Amino acid sequence: MPRRRQPDAPGTVHHVTNRGIARRPLYETRAEIRYFLAQVARAVRAGLLEVLAFCVLTTHFHLLVRSLVGGLSRAMLRVEYPFARSFNRTRRRDGPVFRGRFRSSIVDNDRYLFAVIRYIDANPVEAGLVERPEEYPFGSAYFYHRPSGPPWLARRLVEAIVREAQGIREYDPRAYGQVFSGVQSAGARSWVEGRLEKPAPTPAGFDDLFRLATPEVRDRMIRNAMLADGIQPGAPLLASATVRDRILAERQRSPPRILKVGRQRQSFWDLLEAGLLRGACALTIREIAEHQRVSHTTALARARQHEHALRTNEDYALEAAEILQTLLRASFPLP
Repeated sequence: MPRRRQPDAPGTVHHVTNRGIARRPLYETRAEIRYFLAQVARAVRAGLLEVLAFCVLTTHFHLLVRSLVGGLSRAMLRVEYPFARSFNRTRRRDGPVFRGRFRSSIVDNDRYLFAVIRYIDANPVEAGLVERPEEYPFGSAYFYHRPSGPPWLARRLVEAIVREAQGIREYDPRAYGQVFSGVQSAGARSWVEGRLEKPAPTPAGFDDLFRLATPEVRDRMIRNAMLADGIQPGAPLLASATVRDRILAERQRSPPRILKVGRQRQSFWDLLEAGLLRGACALTIREIAEHQRVSHTTALARARQHEHALRTNEDYALEAAEILQTLLRASFPLP
């Protein structure tokens, strides 16, 4: 099945990435990285993009861009095609260079923007190329740690975030690391990567889950569970490991809890784990079955019983909402 393309209205912010075919190196010399970034600069000069953050590594790239006229595909064609042509010409080869069409996700809230920037900055550190993001010369963190950078890097938004977070009037490069450096949670990394795999927007606005009171979050969870019952869920909000660890900790802290759902009695934590894996982690029923080591039929039953309990058991619904909010705030703090 072809991958569904993202909506691209003018002004939309996207996290864009691609890698070499068969995971082969794309950029084997510094000159090739510079040539690729020159193509990015050409798209900026053509009025197609603003670049807010970037990182180019040996095998792949990440761009955080604002699509100015709703032409992200056209802009990325201007970036990737000349590079691929040069790559093939210098190696006397033919055929595709990138593994396929670029992947992208819409950055539609502040927490996701913050998570994507930290994710992009952390790439060269996780690849073992440098110890700190500001040491890598082919990433935007290198320039945000300095007073100026390439003219095609649109610094205004990121600098405004740093000024607001630090309570300063003028941008100080030293403050950038205080806002965006640090170890990113597994949940935040999984969220960024999951949105690239499953870019459909979640039925409830992500920021709403932070602003709303617990009873309202409960109502959102009920609607989301009903939408996800029997169909592909939306975009992930949490890493499955984050949910697993929290449920395991709760099991160890308290004696076994039984929940009556209709005429059946079920494990409270089994239902809640299945429901959060479905609604917050966007796992399929098959993935939930593998995660909980049960049959597909049992996993589907647990997901549906979770949805039923949300609608009929207020105590269960409120506790589920409180746990979801706690996990979200822990995984995605704002500066």
